[in-house]
Amino acid sequence: MADENDGLVDLWGDPWTPEPDPRGRKRHRRAPQVAEQVAVLRAAGLTVEEVATRLVLSEPTLRKYYFRELDGGAKMAQAVLTEAMWKKAKEGNVSAARFIRESFGSLQVPLLGVSGTLDKQQNGLSAENRKEAFSLWPAGGHRFVWLDGAKHLDFTDSAGADRKATPSPTRDDVQPVTRAATLLFFDAHLKGDEGAGKRLTQTGLRPYLKGKINQVEVLAK
Repeated sequence: MADENDGLVDLWGDPWTPEPDPRGRKRHRRAPQVAEQVAVLRAAGLTVEEVATRLVLSEPTLRKYYFRELDGGAKMAQAVLTEAMWKKAKEGNVSAARFIRESFGSLQVPLLGVSGTLDKQQNGLSAENRKEAFSLWPAGGHRFVWLDGAKHLDFTDSAGADRKATPSPTRDDVQPVTRAATLLFFDAHLKGDEGAGKRLTQTGLRPYLKGKINQVEVLAK
């Protein structure tokens, strides 16, 4: 008989399996539906205690299984809304397209985006959506680095954190080019180094490619 948690994944899209409780008590099982509820309730301004009461969970259980939603509920809820509107905009919905343009229109300073072909989004949306969204950013010195074969966890750095993400086998290949791009972007915009900005290109980042990550594309706007 299949376990009720078969097929569950965490927020990064990786398989999630609960550890058995050595005391024999029935453990709480993380569920995507509950995770979404926690994110939405936090986005609405509820405290951890209020969220726990609403969902009939203890605070320790809530913090253990849904810490990401508690810490970033507002951003996650906004991301889900934006993704839903983006999908509708691509289908030709005029109101959704206007919402997306206005959302990105608030970008007032140069930003650097970094993603990859395997950097999947929540709700089953393709990683390509991240790249396509860059076309909606307003002009303003922005860059977007797109790495072939890079996954979501390749861009994380949990050093010093209490909770560490599961290591990705391609993380060590992605980190050098990501760090190089970040330093060049900061040097260009924080130090006024025009040379750094000119090196933040496919050609400039190619020397940092290694292993399974052997293609990079840099978009500018």
